[in-house]
Amino acid sequence: MAQLGVPYVLMHKRGSVETMHRRSERVCGDVALNVGAELQAAAERAMAEGIEAWRIILDPGIGFSKAAQGNCELIAGLPRMRACSLKGEDAG
Repeated sequence: MAQLGVPYVLMHKRGSVETMHRRSERVCGDVALNVGAELQAAAERAMAEGIEAWRIILDPGIGFSKAAQGNCELIAGLPRMRACSLKGEDAG
């Protein structure tokens, strides 16, 4: 991806297509902060591989590895999630 120089969509999910809806894969607690932290960690790994922060598009993965209530909490908490993702970078 780094060599292609194209935008990179980084989507949050846990597990595989077959397992992501299992309780063991679901995001719990403060969904917005947990998803934001996991996206931050994934973005840092991508940047370490040479993908510039401005090319990374963060997708919170609504509907993936989250219960219905968690999806609602995530949508309501998007500003908080964004605040903990790509700290110090203008991703907007």
